[in-house]
Formats: sequence, structure tokens, C-alpha cells
Amino acid sequence: MYDLVDFTGCRRVLRPFGGSDRKFGIEYGGDVYMIKFSENHAKRSEVSTSYVNNVISEFISSHISESIGIPTHKTILGLYNNEVVVACKDFRKTGDSNLEFAELIRSKYDSNEVKRSVRLNQIYDTLMDADILSETMKVLSIERYWDTFVVDALVGNFDRHIGNWGYLVNNDSIRLAPVYDYGSTLYPQLSDYGMSEILNSEYERLKRCYVFPSPALFITDEKVGKVGYYDMLASGYDKNCTEAVKRVFPHVDITKITAIIDNTPLISDVRKEFYKTMLTLRNGLILEKAYNKCLWNGFDEDSLYRIQNGIQYSEDMLTKGFNIDDVRHKTSHIVK
Repeated sequence: MYDLVDFTGCRRVLRPFGGSDRKFGIEYGGDVYMIKFSENHAKRSEVSTSYVNNVISEFISSHISESIGIPTHKTILGLYNNEVVVACKDFRKTGDSNLEFAELIRSKYDSNEVKRSVRLNQIYDTLMDADILSETMKVLSIERYWDTFVVDALVGNFDRHIGNWGYLVNNDSIRLAPVYDYGSTLYPQLSDYGMSEILNSEYERLKRCYVFPSPALFITDEKVGKVGYYDMLASGYDKNCTEAVKRVFPHVDITKITAIIDNTPLISDVRKEFYKTMLTLRNGLILEKAYNKCLWNGFDEDSLYRIQNGIQYSEDMLTKGFNIDDVRHKTSHIVK
């Protein structure tokens, strides 16, 4: 079981942290951490919760990313004045400043062209035209983006926007920042009741694999809608994406991921079961299927057609085109 740390008595530290969540800096164990709190909001439906579980999502998904071998910020689950928090270690060293991709894209495009979610061509154009990046760093940046995309597909990240990935700058040197901000993963607005309802419905589980959540990525016009994770990974549309699938998937270890969830304190049995079920399902139905297609260059023609024609995977497609027995097979080994 992971240790649960009480950060209440830690010294507050003045240090700027971006983002919309309630947060501040503390000193713990000789290092600076950002304390992030859960957010409250109005319930949207009977299966949602007014208490957003972004703290738990941040902790678990960060550990999953790390287990796969992606450089990821360190997180500790704990309490602050009896509120559940996640402490994220400040990865900036002395003299470092954080350079978000948002700053790069705004140096390339006018403000009316820059949205929270990005178009694929904007990523490539911004990185290729960035004078501050060496040719090697441009290649590494593209690889890191797609490696992170694959992990985001596994944990269901719907908010890898332009402001939560980037670089560390120190004088004239620049290097990739570790991956951070996994708060919008693992369906953070679902209540335990909602998770139980989804566990009892094969259709609802499938819907949350293929239909949503979607990545914060557009292929063409924003009016068309965001691309789906499976379509992007399985279509062969982007060769760098294809290479990332082949590079990352072999390092996904469901046994390690299950252990991370089982050893996370403060979460209910039904939430643990839901996380394990959905991660196993997303790994099998999205990553593994995409990996097999990428490995043998037998790309999914339907996925490619949808991307090229701006068609989002819909519930109607799900109803007509999926073999429900495959769901039972992919999740049959999970201990209820």
C-alpha cells in the first residue's frame, strides 16, 4: 500500500504554478511540491459526482505512465487539513523555467487560430519552425508527444491541451519536461454509483472506450470534431504515431497497473474494480488492436476513412459494428 502523507504542517512555498485547479507550493523532504486539491462542481447526471476525483486520477495515471517507462513527474497521495490532495514534485531545478507548448504555438499563430485543443498540423508546423529547438530536440519532441498520446489513450485523458506539455529552459539550454497533469484521466467525474452502473453494462463500457473520452486533438477543422483515440492509433494516418504505438505498447504491463490500483489508499472497492476493468479494456480494445495493425501494416481502413473525412466514431457505429463477446474475453480474467 502506498503511504498516505499528511502535508498539513509543511512549510508553504511561494512558487508559481499554472492551471485552473486549486493549488499551492509546499516544502516536503527537502523538495518543493505542488499541492493539488479536488474540485467541486455541479452534478451533471445521476452517475456523476459533485466531488471531482482529479486528485486520485493524477496519482494513479502518473504512476501508470512511470511504470511504462515514460519520464513522468513524481506524485504522492496525501491529506491537507483533512482534504485529499496529491503532491506533485516540482521538476524545475535552480534556474529552470517552464516553457509550455502554448508559448511556442502563440509565437507561430495569431490568437484567433490558437485554441485549447490543437490541430495536428499546428503541432508539426510549430515544432519545425521553432528556432529555439535543435533538429534533435524537434525529433525528440515529436516522439514524446506521441508516446504521451499512447499513454493518454490508455488512461482516457481528455485534456492534454497546449498548456500541459513542454520544456525546461535554463539559460541557453532546453530539454523536455517530464510528463505532467494527468488529472483529466480515469473518468474523474464519475461517482461510485456511476461506476457500478457502467460495470454492469457492456455497452456503457464500450462507449467509454471508443466514443469518449476523446483526445484534445483535431486533425482538420475544429468544427469537424476531435479525432478518436482508436482511429488515430490504428489508422496509420501519421507515421510518428504508428511508431509510438510500436514503441510504447510492449511496455504496458497490466499486472503492474493492477498492483498500482490495488495499492492506492482511500478509494473504494468498486472504484478499484472499475479502474482495473476499464484499463484492461482500453489496453485490449484500443492499444493492443492498434499495435497488431501497426506491427503488420494492416491498418484499419475504416479508421483511416473516418479521419480523412472528419467523421467521429459514434454510438450508432458502436451499436452496429461491435462484437460484444470480445468485451467479455478482454475482461474475463479480472477478479471481481
